[in-house]
Amino acid sequence: MENFTQTPSFSTNVTSYNSDDYFRLYYIMQMLLVVSYSITCLLGLAGNGLVIWITVFRMKKTVNTVWFFNLAIADFIFDAFLPISIVETMDNNWVLGKVMCKVHTAVLYLNMFASIAFLTIISIDRCISTVCPVWSNNHRTPRLATAITLVIWFMALITSSPYPAFYDLVYYPNNSVVYCDMSYGISQEDYTEEAYFKWHLRNSSMIITRFLCMFLIPFFIIVVCYAVIVLTLKRKRNLVKSSKPFKVIIAILVCFFFCWFPYHVYPFLDDVVTPYLIPWKVRLILKPLTCILAFFNSCINPILYVFMGQDFKKKVKISFLGVFERAFTEGTRNQLKDMTEMCIL
Repeated sequence: MENFTQTPSFSTNVTSYNSDDYFRLYYIMQMLLVVSYSITCLLGLAGNGLVIWITVFRMKKTVNTVWFFNLAIADFIFDAFLPISIVETMDNNWVLGKVMCKVHTAVLYLNMFASIAFLTIISIDRCISTVCPVWSNNHRTPRLATAITLVIWFMALITSSPYPAFYDLVYYPNNSVVYCDMSYGISQEDYTEEAYFKWHLRNSSMIITRFLCMFLIPFFIIVVCYAVIVLTLKRKRNLVKSSKPFKVIIAILVCFFFCWFPYHVYPFLDDVVTPYLIPWKVRLILKPLTCILAFFNSCINPILYVFMGQDFKKKVKISFLGVFERAFTEGTRNQLKDMTEMCIL
């Protein structure tokens, strides 16, 4: 069963390994989760909170500010709920009850879906602005962007809705340990083969759907969009002398891939392709590491999409407010500069 924390596998055959080694490694990974979640939470709340404040109180409403505001909202809410996961990991127990289990799950998955969707729409918007700058200037409006964000939030809500329905309190040996985990509406007392088949079918369906909706399709769209941007800029390489746009594009693709690919591929391999065949040591290490990488994406987005767009020496000389204002500004520049900076932002 999947969990945002590292749930010990009591169903594993204890004769196949040394239990002391198992729990020693288990608690090491738990501590790693606590430290990484804490860092992600602090950086994410600070970075995304600053983006929200700047876009609301310091900037004129533009298409860019609409995208970055909603991306920051999704990441900020996600990071705001991370302390619950930290407490659960430290206590090795879920103590907040059934309702909070479902609320916590709903909020985390909703904002994970929304964050990835906004990263995708930002890539599409940049591609359109680069390839069709004239059309973009005439039709790319904050009102249209706001309407699109509402659709994205609605789609994220629909896509993430099965998770709070399927998450429930799961009890381990003698009901002494409780986790907020996937139950798929199947009672723990139901040990029939039919129940196991139903659980495995639902679990596989959820993993495959999430892999497609949260990684494969968005990553394909992002790669295609930035490939088109790169080709367009290369055709004008005599005018675009800086290599910064290409470096930023590579950084965006690499970060998205390394943050989300392990998170989606690991459960796909472990639960769908080769169920229960991955060695226990590998499972104990890989599962928390994939969560750490995926969750870290929520705090790296402000850095990746704002600060990397500015020259480092200039960033040192100007205030944080200036960095964000310059990153979000859509002034009356010439088309080529607009096109180039759209990739840098």
